[in-house]
Amino acid sequence: MEIFVLLFIIAIIYAIVKVIKNLSTPKRTVSAQNAQPLRTAVSYTYGKKQSILTKTERIFYANLQEAVNDYYVIVPQAHLSSFLSHTEHGQNWKAAFARINGKSVDFLLCSKVTLEPICAIELDDYTHNTKVRKERDSFVDATLSHAGIPLARFTQGQWEAPSQIRSRLTSLILQR
Repeated sequence: MEIFVLLFIIAIIYAIVKVIKNLSTPKRTVSAQNAQPLRTAVSYTYGKKQSILTKTERIFYANLQEAVNDYYVIVPQAHLSSFLSHTEHGQNWKAAFARINGKSVDFLLCSKVTLEPICAIELDDYTHNTKVRKERDSFVDATLSHAGIPLARFTQGQWEAPSQIRSRLTSLILQR
């Protein structure tokens, strides 16, 4: 009985010390004026990017807006897991999710009314020439095709004018 009382007292003292220690440890926050990177408990540093798009993607986005903004919502950097269902009947949903997790398309066009995915868009620059990237692209192509979502791939020179983009996307979307 005495041992239980002693253990109980030690547990209470430990809890009090832990609470006091947490109260005395200053918490760092980041405000809009103090935009210094925040150090996390695992010692990684994060800061705000100037844009979620690269310079090339921003130029394409401006042309894409002009080409389709009346008809579609444009979602930049759309992760496959946000618009593909990985819980199809009869498959291991965790493995299926793991296969698409972390993969994205540069842009996704969605219905303005329902936000249904209509067409995915990739900008293929020199990074798409590596073996690993070609394998990833083949997987994304096959996955989107199986899901019934057309994928438009544009390379530099194929989208200087919004009319070029509109023409390619219109024919691709009408084929689905």
